[in-house]
Amino acid sequence: MPRERSDMRRVKELLRLAHELGYSKRQIALSIRMPKTTVGDYLARAATAGLCYADVAGMSEEAVEALLFQRVELPGQRPMPDWGWGSAELGRRGVTLMLVWEEYRQQHRDGYSYSQFRRHFLNHTSAGAEPRMRREHAPGVACEVDYAGMTLTISTVEGPRQASIFVGCLPFSGYLYAEATWTQTAEDWLASHVRLFSHLDGVVSKLVPDNLKTGITHASFYDPVVNRSYHELARHYGTGVVPTRVRRPRDKAAAEKGVQIAETRVLAALRNRVFFTLDEANAAIRELVAAVNARPLTTNRTLTRRRLFEEQEKSLLMPLPAEPFVIGRWFRYKLAPDYHVSIEGVAYSVPYRLIGRHVDVFCTVSLVSIFHKGQRVAAHARHDAEPGRATVTLDEHRPPNHRAAALLTPEAVRAEAAGLGGALELLADRIFADADHPDQAARQVAGLLRLGQLHGTVALQAAATAALSANVRSYRFVQHLLARGPIEAVEDAAGGLGPHANLRGPAYYH
Repeated sequence: MPRERSDMRRVKELLRLAHELGYSKRQIALSIRMPKTTVGDYLARAATAGLCYADVAGMSEEAVEALLFQRVELPGQRPMPDWGWGSAELGRRGVTLMLVWEEYRQQHRDGYSYSQFRRHFLNHTSAGAEPRMRREHAPGVACEVDYAGMTLTISTVEGPRQASIFVGCLPFSGYLYAEATWTQTAEDWLASHVRLFSHLDGVVSKLVPDNLKTGITHASFYDPVVNRSYHELARHYGTGVVPTRVRRPRDKAAAEKGVQIAETRVLAALRNRVFFTLDEANAAIRELVAAVNARPLTTNRTLTRRRLFEEQEKSLLMPLPAEPFVIGRWFRYKLAPDYHVSIEGVAYSVPYRLIGRHVDVFCTVSLVSIFHKGQRVAAHARHDAEPGRATVTLDEHRPPNHRAAALLTPEAVRAEAAGLGGALELLADRIFADADHPDQAARQVAGLLRLGQLHGTVALQAAATAALSANVRSYRFVQHLLARGPIEAVEDAAGGLGPHANLRGPAYYH
């Protein structure tokens, strides 16, 4: 690679020593600390351009450089690359400067060598570099948070599983926090913040995330919409969420640097270790992060991140609330006609009167709470989606006709008949025994129970006794008996059969 050009200020001094004071090349090299061959090269260039010190003494350094390094190539002999195209290609994943140069040489066989191509590219990018604003961070004000691009492999019973790495960094001191979580879902995102504040033993006044969906619902520099659960966490801890601009990682440079340190000092150091649990991995991460926070800073070897945090930031943090934030997620539904909301495969009931209305659902690990206009209208213990438990319904949430239909199950009907006991229970058992399907029997027994509501339990028991005495197991038979009027008492079917007014007997059929 060619040697970089010397500063033109030194070149002008070189010409002064040679032309005004008559120094030799060796003396000039020793005086301005430049290789003798380089001194000779600059003197030769000055002679070729017909320049002496008197000519360049009043010139600017740019003008001197233009005279000494005039292009010797003819126009078009070495075509200049299209740097706009090259910069765009380098922004694509996997594209390198070498690959861009090779494609340039395929189009221009007489083009620049790679070393000259690289020098021109660096000159182009440095000349057009975007200015970077230097930020001054106040102690204890902000914490920048993000996930590392690298993951950590954990060996589980089901096989290797990748854990995400949450990183938080205080910009003033550079104090670092990192932990492994199974996912980057809202629950893990919020839980990481809770543990971060607990570790700091205080709360910063501002959280600076990027625009990931678990934190920011709508990305906007002027009016971002913060995810409701994330907003509730911020309100609980008395802090604010100020996300970065979209695709502007420099807006949270401290977190980007923290992620880089976590990957190089922590994850890379753990690359050959085998972990079997998330807790085991986090114990190793805490140990290495503590070592990073205890390392002397490159800008001041007498200070460390931990010392800066403890001496200048910790006392400025807001105190933690009395209770930690309860992790949960908010959902919003327009209640369907089946008056249930579905959460991870399980349907939970809502009062049917809210059909067509919007309800807000707050889910924690153990509870599903449903709100309408800020008022809680239902609460359910949270269940996992599993065979046989896809719906959780409270009877008071059903309309009256649905409650009646829900009671028409074989189990419910049989249990109600058993509760009345006597001849009715025995008749119900025989109806179930004779039926081709339990649902058929359930309807008949439900009809008997309905007759009891109309005619009274005593009359129903008497009619059931008569049906058993006649060896008839039919809802219709009992209905006809009750429709005729009062029934004379007969012996209980369990105690034996006796004559009564409604017993026809064998003479009836001859």
